[in-house]
Amino acid sequence: MNELSKSLLRKKANSIRSQMRSIGQMIKGSIVIRMLSCGKENCKCRKGILHRAIYITYKEEGKTKTIYVAKEHEAEALMMCANYKKMKELLHKLTLTNIEIVKTSRRYNVRRKGN
Repeated sequence: MNELSKSLLRKKANSIRSQMRSIGQMIKGSIVIRMLSCGKENCKCRKGILHRAIYITYKEEGKTKTIYVAKEHEAEALMMCANYKKMKELLHKLTLTNIEIVKTSRRYNVRRKGN
């Protein structure tokens, strides 16, 4: 691989790192939207118009935990979960790019079976 290709890979890696720095707050978790009835006698949910509730599920010490997200924090919670997913994708792209950079190094030597 020539120096131009290495330079392009480094620029790509820098661009990915820049994108990573621009991501805001994150939560490593999943959004769960549930439609529920409250049980009140005169509520609209008795007629089939259910209430929406948002939860975040996440892992803590190997166990799945679930927390309720208050209505005033729903947009923020959705954004934080989306930000985590975006960061995960960018980290994967950065890893692949950095592997290509390492492969182009003169010191990189792959041992193959049978050689």
